[in-house]
Amino acid sequence: MTESQKWAAFDIAEIRLDLMISHFDDLISHAQRRSICTAEQIARWQLEHDKLVQAKAVVTLDDQATIEWINSTYGSIVQTILQRKWHP
Repeated sequence: MTESQKWAAFDIAEIRLDLMISHFDDLISHAQRRSICTAEQIARWQLEHDKLVQAKAVVTLDDQATIEWINSTYGSIVQTILQRKWHP
């Protein structure tokens, strides 16, 4: 993999993590304002949010295995979230 390909994959992974973090922020905020979910559900979302924040804080350009995992795990999820957001 070339250096530019590594950077492209890294940038995509960071964007996907940012979008997932934002998604969980939105879920938590909406649920708390409307009191529509249990505290347990909100706690699960908060835990997932915190894991994503931690992953973003530690991933580096040289950690290609993690970058590939992020992109393969969250790529389709982010795509679905964006489709629902822009085409409800």
